[in-house]
Amino acid sequence: MKPYTLGLNIGKVDPSATLFEGTRIVAHVEEERFSRKKKGINQFPTQAIRYCLSIIDKEGKGLNSVASINLGFDFSKFTLDVPQYYIQEWGNYPDKPPQSARYEIDRLKKKNPEYVRAQIIEEFTKAGLVSGEFPKINWYTHHYCHALSSHLTSPFDDSLGIVVDANSEIDTLSVWNCRGSKLDKIYSKPLPHSLGWLYRAFTLFCGFDAYEGEGMLMGLAPYGKSNPVLEKKIEQVLQWRTNNDGEFEFDIDAEYIHLGKRSSLNSALTEKLISVFGEPAPQGVEMPNQYYRDIAHAIQSRFEQTLVRFVERFVTKTGHKYVTLSGGVFLNCKVNGRIWSAIDSIKDIYIISTSSDDGIGIGANMAYSVENISLKRSDYSMQNVYVGPEYSNEQIKDAISGFSLQRLFKNDAQYKALSNTLGIDSARAREMLTDGVENEVINSIVSDHLDKKCEFVENLTPYIAGKIAKGKIIAWFQGRMEAGPRALGNRSILADPRKIESLLKVNTKVKFRQSWRPFCPSVMDEYKDLYFVKSTQSPYMINTFRVTPLTKEAAPAIVHIDETARPQFLVKEQNPLFHSLLEEFHKLSKVPIFLNTSMNIKGEPMCCSPIDAINFYFATDVDVLVMGNYVLEKKHQYDNIL
Repeated sequence: MKPYTLGLNIGKVDPSATLFEGTRIVAHVEEERFSRKKKGINQFPTQAIRYCLSIIDKEGKGLNSVASINLGFDFSKFTLDVPQYYIQEWGNYPDKPPQSARYEIDRLKKKNPEYVRAQIIEEFTKAGLVSGEFPKINWYTHHYCHALSSHLTSPFDDSLGIVVDANSEIDTLSVWNCRGSKLDKIYSKPLPHSLGWLYRAFTLFCGFDAYEGEGMLMGLAPYGKSNPVLEKKIEQVLQWRTNNDGEFEFDIDAEYIHLGKRSSLNSALTEKLISVFGEPAPQGVEMPNQYYRDIAHAIQSRFEQTLVRFVERFVTKTGHKYVTLSGGVFLNCKVNGRIWSAIDSIKDIYIISTSSDDGIGIGANMAYSVENISLKRSDYSMQNVYVGPEYSNEQIKDAISGFSLQRLFKNDAQYKALSNTLGIDSARAREMLTDGVENEVINSIVSDHLDKKCEFVENLTPYIAGKIAKGKIIAWFQGRMEAGPRALGNRSILADPRKIESLLKVNTKVKFRQSWRPFCPSVMDEYKDLYFVKSTQSPYMINTFRVTPLTKEAAPAIVHIDETARPQFLVKEQNPLFHSLLEEFHKLSKVPIFLNTSMNIKGEPMCCSPIDAINFYFATDVDVLVMGNYVLEKKHQYDNIL
């Protein structure tokens, strides 16, 4: 039997590839990390596939060792079930906008089983990855794959699995009785009652972008205030009721979010939403005004309460003490934290790092493996999420030696950062990058900088810990890249949490994003109870906890305005080098915490390669870049930003 399986997400957003050897994940990466296009929208994950196959064969042509290609979307439902649903929906919502018909026709075409099969074979062939018989292509129900991925990677033998996202084939929410490797669906809520689409509508209404902006709406919510008028309006959109058994149930008035006539002010929003809530917020402002902050507060609060009551219903009904969450909605870490803190009967909670569709290939491979390889739950355990590309010191040295600036930067702040680093005027730097002849001149300056500033450091962790303790902002590039959207110590920006200035510097001088947005902490696991209330395992920065008074005093830069934080509780065995760095910082500072955020500029993917990291170094005012044992340090001072 061929030993490998390849799981894919080929949906519109977050395309990715996952390689299993038997029942174990050996590689996973999102296409955006290679294409450098955030979220990889409408891209086929060709480069991600090539990376996964390179684990089998360094030339990336190892498809002959792959038993099957597995997808977490049941395309067979698009020949009958989904068309029937659309007919029913038109009967229930005869005034649906024309956009709905175009969307449905396009969706039925692109998710037709034969179309999907042909597309996959064509993309593999075009990439030169086919040299023999093509593997069998399998697909599995979307929510089943989500539920599998979280339950089987969790610490629990049995759990209550909850999946919530925008939509799957038809379901938007499902509940699973998970025992060992067997999962039984015990409840589902179909379209159009989509919590994911609901939250996205208010994300757009408050001036943020789709796909990325949901996290910004969540971060904005604590800046809002309780507003009874707005809360009553939200209750009409997200409605509560009891079912025939007296249990909690909710419904969504879809005419507010996608099945009503679209507004002339914003074609992504409905007239009904705007007629009730007013004009949408302008995009691109530093912070929306108080009205939109209050809306964010109201929708986040209703969202949290809804899911708490819903999960509590099924915890009570099933008697499960352990809960596993998955689906894109559970990237909302405030919801996860509220579920954990509010439901006393839950003994523990777990959310996989790749909760959104970027991780659906993990669940699809698991679905295949449960059917064909092993029913033993422990065979699917995941030791850590460091399963992406890695680079040796030799490869890093070659990248530094051969580096040249190829791209134009996106804004004035990035040109200013480049000029700060190289000691040349920012307008002059822009001019030199755009001129073919002068491009050689600026790259000569860049090469000279790299030659002079690059240093090989043998005893790395005490050296870099000392830099952080002195207030330096560090770009930390080590080992295999993390799976999922959170930097967990291998592609991280690190700073001293004791100084509120760290938050301001990283937001304004490195990430180039709004100054009010919070950052997460990495915390030595053995100290978590000192700094967080009702803590539990949280390896992936996807759960929220209230902080203790000690945290507010010792690490104010990682405390959000609502006195919560979204931590990574770092266990030594999961990442020994990163743990060692934090240990060294703890010796110096008496604080076992880093401010930790992903190594990327707002709107760009996390750095994957050394070339990405060096570009990041020149495009930001980060102080130090550490790649393997190579250290690049700038000597300039920050401008006064306070």
